[in-house]
Amino acid sequence: ADMAMYTAKQAGRDRAELFDASMREMAMTRLSIESELRTAIRDGELVVYYQPVVDLETREIVAFEALVRWQHPQRGLLLPDEFIPISEDANLVIPLGAIVLQEACKFLVERPHYTGRVFVNVSTRQIGTADLSRVVRNALATTGASASQLGLEITESGMLMATAAARADLKALVDMGIELILDDFGTGYSSLSSVLQNPVAGLKLAREFTLRLGDKGTGDRISTAVAALTRSLDMFGIIEGIETEAQ
Repeated sequence: ADMAMYTAKQAGRDRAELFDASMREMAMTRLSIESELRTAIRDGELVVYYQPVVDLETREIVAFEALVRWQHPQRGLLLPDEFIPISEDANLVIPLGAIVLQEACKFLVERPHYTGRVFVNVSTRQIGTADLSRVVRNALATTGASASQLGLEITESGMLMATAAARADLKALVDMGIELILDDFGTGYSSLSSVLQNPVAGLKLAREFTLRLGDKGTGDRISTAVAALTRSLDMFGIIEGIETEAQ
């Protein structure tokens, strides 16, 4: 009954689900991954890759985005979709996030000639009661990295649903000189209040819109509108997943 209830919640609530054997298998798989992930965090199996952020006018690399991967001893390199949701449910995203922040700061220190930023994705569970500003401050202090070279990407829902503790945490980060980016803009609540009420430095348009660029329709109109919004608010815009000259 508990597994059926969990499945109903995962599928959007307000529905009924009947238990079947596949639910048990799914639950056991999740438990197995959760146990292995705890070991991975402890044994250093998580690795960080860096995706370049390019200025479209100059074609120069101006920043990097830190992307976590799991180098699983049996299954090879695992992408975030295979373990991040489970890490959030198991409250492992906090130690996992701390590792990524530490690695991003090391990346900056090991490249003294590099003057751009590194953006790190942050879960809403890391903000507020988990004291993200303290974790960031510790990563900067232990590595010697500069706060001015660090950016944090936070989802729309994380900004919009921020508690008083979370807002205080975000303010502390900005006061340190860290830029906050609204991630996957246009895919969540799309509330402009999340932009105007929080110290946001930039907007990141989700890849769903990138794939529709050049359609001479909704895709082009939305990207143009978001570009106009970022300019009018004196922010910078990042568009995710550009792969072709046309895009």
